[in-house]
Amino acid sequence: MRESVRPLLALDPAAVASLPPEALPGLLATLAALQTAVAARLAVLPPSPVPSEPDPGRNADRLLTVPQLAERVGRGKRWVYRRAHSWDFTVQDGKALMFSERGFERWIERNKLRNGH
Repeated sequence: MRESVRPLLALDPAAVASLPPEALPGLLATLAALQTAVAARLAVLPPSPVPSEPDPGRNADRLLTVPQLAERVGRGKRWVYRRAHSWDFTVQDGKALMFSERGFERWIERNKLRNGH
């Protein structure tokens, strides 16, 4: 097969229709050799890890308690309790109030933008 035909076929497989019939056996042999080389390469690669369940440390959200959130915002617990109902990152856990850490961080970013910080 002509070397100039290979790049053309890689970019446009429909170009096979324009090949002369005598070029087709050579093309088929080249493709078989390429397929064998790719399969051999794949056979020696280590298997990619496929987690059966998400990594708990990766993208995990943590729930913060009222004292933890109060410390983060530099305010008292009472201040947190008074505003908790208006925040979209508040999580009610039975009677306890908890706060999504990721939600809190997004809230901080939104408020920085509003206040020009």
